[in-house]
Amino acid sequence: MNGALQHIYVHVPFCSGKCAYCAFYSEPYSQRSAAEWLRAFEREFDLRLREAGVRRAAPETVYFGGGTPGLLPAAQLARLCEAVLTRIETRELREWSVETNPGTLDAEAVRVLTGNGVNRVSVGVQSFDDAILKMLGRRHTAAQAAETLDLLRAGGIGNVGIDLIASLPGVDRAAWEQALRTAAGLDPAHVSVYTLTPEPGTELSRQLDAGTLRLPDEDSQLIDLRTAERVLEEAGYERYEISNYARPGRACLHNVAFWRGEGYLGLGPAAVSRAGRRRRTNAPHLHGYLAALNEEKPPPGEEDELAAEDDLAERAAFALRLREGLDPRELSGRYGAASVGMAAAWRERLAYLAEHSLVVKYGDRWVATPRGWELADTLAAVLWGDMPECAKAGFARNPSL
Repeated sequence: MNGALQHIYVHVPFCSGKCAYCAFYSEPYSQRSAAEWLRAFEREFDLRLREAGVRRAAPETVYFGGGTPGLLPAAQLARLCEAVLTRIETRELREWSVETNPGTLDAEAVRVLTGNGVNRVSVGVQSFDDAILKMLGRRHTAAQAAETLDLLRAGGIGNVGIDLIASLPGVDRAAWEQALRTAAGLDPAHVSVYTLTPEPGTELSRQLDAGTLRLPDEDSQLIDLRTAERVLEEAGYERYEISNYARPGRACLHNVAFWRGEGYLGLGPAAVSRAGRRRRTNAPHLHGYLAALNEEKPPPGEEDELAAEDDLAERAAFALRLREGLDPRELSGRYGAASVGMAAAWRERLAYLAEHSLVVKYGDRWVATPRGWELADTLAAVLWGDMPECAKAGFARNPSL
């Protein structure tokens, strides 16, 4: 997967606990488990470089996600950064991001990050209401959010992003707007806004099934997302992707590359790699990961290759999440002779979406409308060639919300 080396994602599989809504793979942190994972991570990185036929990668972006990478103590963070730096060239590196939660980093850890070249940190704030944070199973307070941003800036990291969750139970519209204004007042470079998605096996899903918790309905969620757009754009942020806002020049380069369909190498349990139409997913299992790599074997996982049209549909759906949109000729040109028939099908599908005001054409590029962003799932279904009656009904649903 040599084409995957342009961007590197490292899944740090440790957390201090499990949030009610979280379906990402993680394990409880222990110093021993983290030390074993670090050794295995180095072996996996070496293995992937050998597979690619290179001694070092020369990525444009590196991203530590999880889990909670910022949970690692300074000494283990230093080892992780060193493991990366000894296996990459930094001449092309533009962005190195690390995810953390409020209250997990200390000044020594921040010095480790900046000293090794990390220049962007994403902080999982989620809410500024301590009661709501407790309901979500978060292990931090609202006050720690501001303290963490201050700590990062004092340590030299000005490119700080925060995550917020919209349409939480018990949060009315006035409180949500105030949360957005509080976020803007902290002046982060980047703000991500998501709604809760009930994932099977999570505590949130169990509470919803038991009827002990109810989420706001879809109309309320749309109103909250529109409120986020209004408040954040008034504060000078640009909505460059469905769920993401940034100050000029501060979009997350790693995630933009993902939505543009560029290759990436995923390392760690549950990490995904993508090169062309080939995709590899490491199994979400720390014990199996350690056992395989301790024997110098690849970690367990799955590989698949998408059909050309499915690959095109997936990449186009991602591209339409971005404000910049997509150029079908540029995208379908990757597929040689097969692209001729695919281009014809795409003209029909995009015209269909344009008839329903979900996309508009600017020159050679197609861009999702605000309504298209609100109906992103329906839009994606059409891109995959599915035009059911329920989709048509969805196009006209509550257009004046």
